[in-house]
Amino acid sequence: MSYSNITYSQTKIDTSTASQYFTKGKELLNKRKTDSSLTYFEKALLIYETIGDQKKIIDCYDKISQNQQNNFDYDSALVTAKKGLVLRQELFEKEHPQIALSYTQIGHIHKDKDQYQKAISFYQKALKIQTKAFGNKDHRTADSYHHIGTIHHVLAQYDRALIYYQKSLEIRTKHFGKRHEKIAESYIDIGITHYHLGKDRQALAYYNKALKIREPIFGKHSPEVAFCYNHIGDIYTRIDYYGKALEYQKKGLDIMISIFGKNHPNSAFFYSSIAVTNRYKGFNNQALLFNNKALTILEKKLGPRHTRTSSLYNEIGIIYNKKGLYNRSLEYFQKSLKIKLKIYPEKHSYIGSNYNNIGLMHQKRGEYDRAITFYKKTLVNFIYTLGENHNAVARIYNNIANTYQAKKKYSIALKYYQKALKIRINTIGKYHSEISYTYLEIGNIHKINKEYNIALAYYQKALKIHKRVSGEDSYYICDTYNALASLFFEKKEYHKALELLKKSIKIRLVTDGEHHPRTAKSYNQLAKVYAKLNEHKKAIAHYNHAITANKNPS
Repeated sequence: MSYSNITYSQTKIDTSTASQYFTKGKELLNKRKTDSSLTYFEKALLIYETIGDQKKIIDCYDKISQNQQNNFDYDSALVTAKKGLVLRQELFEKEHPQIALSYTQIGHIHKDKDQYQKAISFYQKALKIQTKAFGNKDHRTADSYHHIGTIHHVLAQYDRALIYYQKSLEIRTKHFGKRHEKIAESYIDIGITHYHLGKDRQALAYYNKALKIREPIFGKHSPEVAFCYNHIGDIYTRIDYYGKALEYQKKGLDIMISIFGKNHPNSAFFYSSIAVTNRYKGFNNQALLFNNKALTILEKKLGPRHTRTSSLYNEIGIIYNKKGLYNRSLEYFQKSLKIKLKIYPEKHSYIGSNYNNIGLMHQKRGEYDRAITFYKKTLVNFIYTLGENHNAVARIYNNIANTYQAKKKYSIALKYYQKALKIRINTIGKYHSEISYTYLEIGNIHKINKEYNIALAYYQKALKIHKRVSGEDSYYICDTYNALASLFFEKKEYHKALELLKKSIKIRLVTDGEHHPRTAKSYNQLAKVYAKLNEHKKAIAHYNHAITANKNPS
């Protein structure tokens, strides 16, 4: 046998071995076993580099980069993807579709690194090539439209995002039909955009459509289905169906843990959603527990300056606020804001959320003018990104009204409450928990103005909603009981006030615990009622309980 034949035979053997490694790597990648998959692609790469098969080397770089990205090793993924781009540029013309593949992968990595302008730049380069090569009605062009839409979404340019998503969906539907995984991807992202626009029913419809497509394609115990469950759960949280929300979120979490384990960022995504639902239910300790589990994972994998980490800082800040730990709360809000200001445009709604939360802290500390300044900064951001008739805008009007009420400027406060109420009824309906908060505050204004019958009517509206949404044992109910008790106290109907306050403190000790400002407030109110009823020993005992509750917050 000649030397050339031996070389040819050896090359053939090596190519076959490399192909087997590559195939095995793909199988493991599909099973989400990224570390094992990476090993096989690297073994294949070594052989292809020895042989000098440039196209196969590029394929290996693509898969290795994808594995590194899935492992949240974004810097390594970017280096590998750029190696693939360099080789493609040597082999193909600069506007060849192969170049677009590299641009798209690099765009994905920049997006995961929160580098959105770089990401959209690469997506636009890919779109230009795809359009020239395949026309503007091809499914590959549709992919580029969708990717660009995702960047407009994260930049809170929701109308633009929807335009790109709809263009992509129209093309994908014509090419793939209505039951393809790409259609489900479009439905999910359109749903998420509607969610951020406050269009909860539309969002839920898209999530359910995506779920119906994904279940038969990926299986009921796949991450793709789990993410649908989580999105559906988020909607149920938003519309006050907390039991149903947790049911979906926990189903999704069980799937994620079975595939990725308890300490994976995908599991952390579900921990944070469950935390939000628990916070809405008033279970702040549970919420803090889940958020801290998520934070430990994300800080380790993504670092302390990633957007997902910053969102958790914000959530933890909200919980510390509800627990009455205002200084610690402000610390977390400021950490979150510092990260977001480096990543998002100045008028982004996420930055607005942080301004709002910092405003709340200033309000709680009696720094009312500073609070109003932050609320007005929030309004600018929210109206710019979400429009004037969004429930988030109503929330800020409500906060501004609360602050003016604290400043004893009641007519201005009432004007802002009415603005908030009008938007809320139009966007979330008459029986949402947030409507009840506005009713409660409007009732407070009328009580201050000695308009007791009007105040009572608003309090009863609030109580009816609270019972319908949260049941009989929520701390939100306590706020309404306390307000009603205060009204009856002013009307000198002390026994009615006492009955309500006893209900309130019983719930308060369960939801807020013995050491919380709200618990102290309930004890103080009870003490005043007992004093009016000439039960002075009970009055003194309850004043002492109030002092203890305020001294030792937990």
